[in-house]
Amino acid sequence: MKPDEQGILIVDDVPKNIQLLGSILKEENYELEFATSGKEALEWLDSKQFDLVLLDIMMPEMDGFEVCRRIKENPATREVSVIFLTAKADFQSIIQGFETGAVDYITKPYNRKELLMRVKTHLTMQYQRKQLELSNKFEKKIFSIIGHDLRSPIGNIRTYIDAFLMVQNDIDQSTMVLLKDLYILSDNAFNLLENLLNWAKSQSGGIICRPQQEEIPYLLKNILTLFQMQAENKNISLAYE
Repeated sequence: MKPDEQGILIVDDVPKNIQLLGSILKEENYELEFATSGKEALEWLDSKQFDLVLLDIMMPEMDGFEVCRRIKENPATREVSVIFLTAKADFQSIIQGFETGAVDYITKPYNRKELLMRVKTHLTMQYQRKQLELSNKFEKKIFSIIGHDLRSPIGNIRTYIDAFLMVQNDIDQSTMVLLKDLYILSDNAFNLLENLLNWAKSQSGGIICRPQQEEIPYLLKNILTLFQMQAENKNISLAYE
């Protein structure tokens, strides 16, 4: 979905205000719907996805503050951006508007160009937020796929090396040293993949955090073991005290 294809719900109990605002926004090719009451606006939001709500405050039965509050309390609509578009220009109303969850507050009579720029800005931000969410979901899925696809073969390599190490009598000393190094490397790689899978689960809420005590020396020794071969190849000495 492109930014100019996003949906806007206009809420105002005065049809002439809706008609004027609709004619301005229609030129930008936004998908528009209209409501003349707070109740009708909430019904629209329950039946269709919108990116932005342009909301009047002074309406009978349910004012704009209450509508905005309900929008933000509903998990299905809380991410919808709300801009108050109203004749109420007093400071207290402006503060209350932002406290209920609105992203902007525009007073009538409004300037056409300023209105369009504010609408465009908030729709662009909404579009970028959704794109970021999609990117994060894709990244987590890629991590999960890589982890699962590599976990099995690396685990098999570790098992085969372990089997060779169990028949030491048939293996010369230099080969034994090499196999032990390979086992350590494969074991570290397997543990890294396990951590990757756990991280991916934690990012998607698929794992429960259960804190526990760990021995710091044990963790440090594992880190040294992990980088020992790379360090030796670069003539770097790693020391642990």
